[in-house]
Amino acid sequence: MKDFPLISPCDYTLKHYIGFIQLTINNEEHEYPIEIKLDNPSDIKTASIYSDQLSNLLEDNKSLISQMLNNSSDLNTFLIDLKDLLEKKGIFLSSKKYPLKFMYKLINEFDEIGWDKISNLKSDLHSLTININDSYNRKHKLNLIFPYNYNTEAIEVKADIPEQINNKYYIDELSNIIEFYKNIFDKYNDFWCQLEEIDKKTWVIEPINPPRSSTYRRIIIERKCSINIQINPSNPRSIPIYQLMGSDELVQKWTKILINRQYLWNLNNTIYENLKKILDIDFPQKEKMTLSDISEECGICYSHYLTVNNGDKEEMLLPDKQCKNSKCSRSFHYKCLFEWLRSLTTTKTSFNYLYGKCPYCEEMITLPIN
Repeated sequence: MKDFPLISPCDYTLKHYIGFIQLTINNEEHEYPIEIKLDNPSDIKTASIYSDQLSNLLEDNKSLISQMLNNSSDLNTFLIDLKDLLEKKGIFLSSKKYPLKFMYKLINEFDEIGWDKISNLKSDLHSLTININDSYNRKHKLNLIFPYNYNTEAIEVKADIPEQINNKYYIDELSNIIEFYKNIFDKYNDFWCQLEEIDKKTWVIEPINPPRSSTYRRIIIERKCSINIQINPSNPRSIPIYQLMGSDELVQKWTKILINRQYLWNLNNTIYENLKKILDIDFPQKEKMTLSDISEECGICYSHYLTVNNGDKEEMLLPDKQCKNSKCSRSFHYKCLFEWLRSLTTTKTSFNYLYGKCPYCEEMITLPIN
């Protein structure tokens, strides 16, 4: 078999196989003798599995293995699923971090959830990922970290959503966690729909590969001018907080249009539809422009994008600060300009602002200390 070279048929009838199945448990390779018998070689559902060393695992998971046989198209596919199941369950047999009482609770919870939804199960059982589809078939991941003092401390749950959840859950409440977060994911359906339409129909230059927790989009509206919109996840069709970016002339032009036509905003329309109507434009598409058409390189690091750490995520940011001197108008990343100004002895600090000079024309620049 393609994925199991150590398992071979005993004769030409293909009804009897023997050999070894290789399992990786706690980063160590193990080989276990295995025997497979089929009443009908063309029907995997008739298979019986035997292994002295794995007999307890096979017996404890008889119903799951039966489901796998029913769902598999051939023996190789079944053995891939069996290997995955045995590796996950085998971790429990070798873990020394938690007592058996904890193990049994986890196994029972996983049986109820479905082992196919479990991934990234660490060898010390300290963390894992539960894969969930919401009602709109979006795929989500719940990252769980189990406390070693599981009797008194709550499980830490991390999800890619635009809010912080402070609910506390314990070891026998995994199914409750899943149900709770399914409802949370469904709650944000319209919010994600708004962002998905914007991502599809406009040129979004920030953020790059946004996580689902991201609530903003920076959209190109014409050459050298963009609008940064901050969407309210709880009321996603309301007027977003916006900031125009570009030269003073372009910012003033589009600000005037937004103010004068804001009365056209319709809560029954999507954000994209409202912006298109109010701005009265066809949004520029990425295929018809280059990055140089819409953004200058940073005048300090000479790059378009700057990678910055934002908590446990990385973001790629375009220059968002500009010299006010119309004869200069050089653009800078906030972080680059902040470090530049802070390094100069002539820069002054007052009321959480830096006051210094443009690196190119020495025009005064004011920068908030974020």
